[in-house]
Amino acid sequence: MNSNRDTNSPVKVRVVLATADGHPLGENLWAVHQPGLPERYTLHNNAFGASLRLGDVVRTELDGCGKPQVVAVASLHPGPVSVVELPPDLPGEEICRIADSWRTLGAEYSEGNGDMLVTAWVATATAQSVCEVIAATAPGWRLVDVATTPIRAARLTQELDVRVDRRTPADLRAEHDAVCDCERRQP
Repeated sequence: MNSNRDTNSPVKVRVVLATADGHPLGENLWAVHQPGLPERYTLHNNAFGASLRLGDVVRTELDGCGKPQVVAVASLHPGPVSVVELPPDLPGEEICRIADSWRTLGAEYSEGNGDMLVTAWVATATAQSVCEVIAATAPGWRLVDVATTPIRAARLTQELDVRVDRRTPADLRAEHDAVCDCERRQP
């Protein structure tokens, strides 16, 4: 079903997050299939809801919609991941300028969502060196977290729901319609 599996074309892999209420929340990450390794993909961007980063290798199975869903982490790419909270009303150009300056200081890839910036750092970076770079270059930004590879490994066991979501598109439409029906009946 996944036509890009045997090429180097990026595809989206689905990451399902563990939640307290049991409803699958998640995000889709870009990844490239690893030739010769069944259902293994190398991530090409960072996650916001889990401790996954650029370069991590994940194992997938096809979900009920025929899309690759992460069911295991095969290997973690070395290097810390930082999360910073962006100041409100900061222009995008300024965010990009600062994040770009980090590349010469050890950042491999940064990705923002308007509220946060998640950055993957080189393997030789330490939590301390990352903190120093951020403090020196982005003094108004709140550092939320710097997670090293061992910390990410421990967190991922709690963050990911690795049970394959077998719901089909018809199941998802039926669930959506049922929720919409309930909302329409509310006074």
